[in-house]
Amino acid sequence: MSFNGSTPYFNSLHSWNLDAKTANWNVASDNDYVKNGSFEADRRRIPSEVKPLQLVLTGWETQIITGNQVSLDSLTSPNLNHFNTAAERKIVIGEKSLNISDKINFKRKVSQLIASSGQVKLTDGLYTLTAKVKNSAGFNNLEIYALSDNKKLSYHFEKENKDWINVVLKNIKVSNGKLEIGFIADGKANAFCLADDVSLVKSNN
Repeated sequence: MSFNGSTPYFNSLHSWNLDAKTANWNVASDNDYVKNGSFEADRRRIPSEVKPLQLVLTGWETQIITGNQVSLDSLTSPNLNHFNTAAERKIVIGEKSLNISDKINFKRKVSQLIASSGQVKLTDGLYTLTAKVKNSAGFNNLEIYALSDNKKLSYHFEKENKDWINVVLKNIKVSNGKLEIGFIADGKANAFCLADDVSLVKSNN
């Protein structure tokens, strides 16, 4: 937490440096800029009927292009998160992960805009995006991407991955202090993609 005068700001940081004598701080070079990258911020299944009602994953935007809309109708609405099994928790962090699936054919985009704020700067330069992913067959297209200054870098999943795999996108060039990351899916009914431990760190070189 930091202050601009008397106004507090809650900075979502993974790593920072603090001078105990002066109380000055700065963002560490190994900071992870993704918010809720392990999908643990939401304690319940999303969408959640428990008050306060919640239709979105914290930090992420879900765009339903085709398929069932996200709603409180448990019979039709897709679940946006997955509860990791005991075996999965030995591979990925925490109890939850992103879930991209539907009971009918679907097209979906799940994204997060990472941008400089008054307190934390996303400096221009090269970054590395990583994630753990497990997916079924049945996708016409499934990709993880990074987009900055209209330049897109993607990793396409060409086959089923029954076990979690590590995905790495290197040399992502961030310009103008803004970057969009996310997943794009075009799947058949009951196809699924699980993602966890999404991370964006500035490259050392």
